[in-house]
This record gives sequence, C-alpha cells and structure tokens, in this order.
Amino acid sequence: MVSELPQINLIIGDEAFTARLRTDIAPVSCEVLAGMLPLNCEVIHARWSGESIWAPLSRVWPAGLMLPTEHEAENPRPGDVLMFGGPISEPELLISYGRTRFASVAGPLAGNPVLTVCDRLERLSELGPTVLWRGAMRLQIARA
Repeated sequence: MVSELPQINLIIGDEAFTARLRTDIAPVSCEVLAGMLPLNCEVIHARWSGESIWAPLSRVWPAGLMLPTEHEAENPRPGDVLMFGGPISEPELLISYGRTRFASVAGPLAGNPVLTVCDRLERLSELGPTVLWRGAMRLQIARA
C-alpha cells in the first residue's frame, strides 16, 4: 500500500507536497534517488511530454550509471514522478500534473516511477501551467 512507503518532501517553488518513495515497484531507481537527497535543482515545463514538468539530473547523476527498467511507464498519472537514466536521453525526472506521454527530442521514453505525490494534486495541476508561462522554478526533494 502506497501510504506505508517512505515519505518524501517535494517542494516546487514555494509549494510543498508529500510524496511516497516507490520502493515497492522501482527499488533500484529509488535507491539512486535516495542517494541524491537532498536534491536541489530547477524544473522547467517539459517540451515534449505534455502536462508535466522536468528536471535534468546530469549535474548530480553518478558517472556511467544506467538504470535498469523497473515497472517503467510512458503515460504517468498526475502526481507520478518518473526517473529516466537510459542511453537515448539525459538523466532526468518527470513530474506529471495532467495528460502526459513521456518523450524527448529523440522520441518516446519510459521512466521508472520513483515518487507518487499523495496530496494537493489540484495545486500541482495549477502549478504546471505557472511553470510553463513564468519559467524555471526551484525543486527540492528531501526525506521527511
């Protein structure tokens, strides 16, 4: 059950959300993410993926690491956070706030689900267009 998974704080701009680390379906990817915490970077609106925001992870990604596929998803639900660390695009996080089909300039992608936002999904859906129109926002992910 999702409510029994480790709790994570996810902050976008000034908005705080509670998320659960999806160790139940993507344990290796979650271990990689946990090793980066606290993660401080920026998100921008995803150019290729629809209603989602995106954070490049190249700056903090372990050199040479390629993630195995773990319960990978191309069409995440609002509140799903996917991690991609494969050969056809840079390492990245995708935070879905609405209709999303994960993609890059190279074509369709599938990411491993590492977080599920558990609260304030309506605020997340409002925040996405704000990132689109106003530009980059701070992203912080840390243990609760």
